[in-house]
Order: sequence, then C-alpha cells, then structure tokens
Amino acid sequence: MSLSESNEQIAHRAFEEVWNQGNLDAVDALYADDFVEHGVHPRIRSGPNGYKHWISAAVAGFPYERLAIEEFYSAGDKVAARYVVQGCYLGADAGHPTQWKQGSMKGSVVMRIAGGRIKESWGTAKMLDLLCRCE
Repeated sequence: MSLSESNEQIAHRAFEEVWNQGNLDAVDALYADDFVEHGVHPRIRSGPNGYKHWISAAVAGFPYERLAIEEFYSAGDKVAARYVVQGCYLGADAGHPTQWKQGSMKGSVVMRIAGGRIKESWGTAKMLDLLCRCE
C-alpha cells in the first residue's frame, strides 16, 4: 500500500484482491490491526485475523463467482458501495441433498479508512436472496 493511495483505491483493492482474488494476505496490508466489522455478523473477532477467519467461513459456506460493485461513493474518511455477488450455495434442507445452484445476492458496505488502512466496516447482505432465488 502506498501512502499516496486514496481511500477509493484502498476500498477497490479490498474488493478485488480480498474478495474476488481470494487473497487473504491482502487483509493484513489493507485492514488496520484494530479493524472492527460492525454489521455482518456479531461474532467476528476484531483485527485482520478475525476478519480473515470470517471471510474463509463465508466463502466456504457460500462460494461465489464474482463480487461486482454496482454503486460506489466516497466522502471524507468513508467509502460506501452497493454490490452484487453472483453464485449461490444451497445447503441440505429437510432431507434434500446439498446442491449448488446459480443465483445472486445484493449487499452494501460502508468503510472508514484512516492512515491508509480500513479501520471499520458496516456491512449488510440480503442473505435470504441466497435461498429464495435459487431454484
């Protein structure tokens, strides 16, 4: 990470390197040591290692093809993005076998960036889309 990188560039790197390329080592470079995720799941541990653990679990449970940014905004120390994830994992339910089916899920995130690293994040995703849109 370069000190001259803008907040927008840092956020775009997080989406591309971490989520689309699956490079968990990039979390250490992009996220602050005291990083806190406020929105996605209440049990995510603080810091890069806690976030990497959550990412690994999320991707294992819901593998996807690509995360695409639909809208992106930046103001001051915050960036916000609305995204869509293509792909869907439908687990075993009521005696039905586990199976992979195509679908999409929309979400949004606001990141606070300070000192060239992501310090806080408030994310939300329409997880129900994973179940309702897959047939």
